[in-house]
Amino acid sequence: MSLKERLHQLYGVESAGSDLRQRLEKLQRSSQLSATSAPIPACTDRTDPADRTDPSYEYPPTIEQFLGGCWKKNRFGRLVVIERNYPDFHGIGNYTLEETYRVDGRKVALLSGDPLLADFDLQQALFFDTETTGLAGGAGTCAFLIGTGFFVGSDFRTVQFFLPDFESEHAFLTEFADLICGSADRCFRYLVSFNGKSFDAPLIENRYILQRLENPCTGLSHLDLLHPCRSLWKTRIQDCSLQSLERNLMGHVRVGDILSALIPSTYFNFLHWGEFGGLRQVIDHNREDVLSMPVLLGLACRCVEEGFRPEEPEPFAVGPIPKSDSPIEDLDRLSAARLYVRRGCLHQAASLLQLILQSDDISESFRVDVVLELIRVRRRLGEYQAALKFCEELIATCAAPPLEAFQHAAKILEHRERRFEHALRLVLQATELYPDTEDLQRRQKRLENRLARC
Repeated sequence: MSLKERLHQLYGVESAGSDLRQRLEKLQRSSQLSATSAPIPACTDRTDPADRTDPSYEYPPTIEQFLGGCWKKNRFGRLVVIERNYPDFHGIGNYTLEETYRVDGRKVALLSGDPLLADFDLQQALFFDTETTGLAGGAGTCAFLIGTGFFVGSDFRTVQFFLPDFESEHAFLTEFADLICGSADRCFRYLVSFNGKSFDAPLIENRYILQRLENPCTGLSHLDLLHPCRSLWKTRIQDCSLQSLERNLMGHVRVGDILSALIPSTYFNFLHWGEFGGLRQVIDHNREDVLSMPVLLGLACRCVEEGFRPEEPEPFAVGPIPKSDSPIEDLDRLSAARLYVRRGCLHQAASLLQLILQSDDISESFRVDVVLELIRVRRRLGEYQAALKFCEELIATCAAPPLEAFQHAAKILEHRERRFEHALRLVLQATELYPDTEDLQRRQKRLENRLARC
């Protein structure tokens, strides 16, 4: 008996091959049936055709209408562009875009530590932020939304570029490049972002490389606001993310905002199923990011501007130093002073530190921190007598004088004043409070040897 006959006898089929063909045909018919009954994409017209004759019937919006933009075509394809204009009195929390009036090149260069930003001009600055398909970076991550903002006179204009599909990325990147360098009457020389140097700018550069296009951001000076914001406000605002700064610094709480972690999946739902209902939240989220940046830059410049007073205080200034009317907290002034120190602007740092000491409501521990910082600055300026005066003041007035005050005073007395006996008395006093400090032990032996030789 042949194999074919045996299979027919056992299973009632002609052959394994014919059974396989039947199963494949059945599977193909079922897949075609399921395709015809696939879920209707969101925001499509599901109403009965008879209902559309009603004059009050409104057709569902298309993607560009839903996002509040329009289709933009270029030689490589099309994309959606959303534009908005905001006057300078537009409010973000407790502040408005008028905060940017405080911005000038000196302050921006100080905040960034980049001398190329010393001639910073807001009218030539492009604020930008991206929304992407993921946070991993690399060639597999794509920016599907680039939000930009720039000043046109006193008004602030936002322009957002939305990528409708991956095939349109060439057109998408070309349009962004045309905004930066395609206009004869506007030339952007500066980029401003929040964490853009680490994430947004490298990602955009990768996309231009993959599309074999020239990156328009190359050669532009880049101000990343994340780093100066951490320097200024990390002490009192532990979380220096953009939305945390909006809440704690500007008093602005977003309503109906989408979580950043949901943004990639929202875009993929649009690509796969045509569901663009959640995209409006993504557009609004991106626009608010861009709108917050100029206000944040203005507040950062306000925080450091007190150091730009033309007059410099005397080392022993005891009279009141005129305060500005800006509501900057003393903790922010201390952070600003430390930023001045890192940038080498010691006179401005001393000015801010002495301004803090004029306050009546600072705590004792905070006053000690300020005085110690002032001692370091005065020593670096070569004003040793002023530094010694502050050291002796701390030692005399504090219940538990800090070790650093003893160390600074002993160094000045030993190496600058050559008053070895006085220095030794301070070292012995410090040793009683800090008995296991090797630096004090070495200094004590050295001073005793010097006095023995005298």
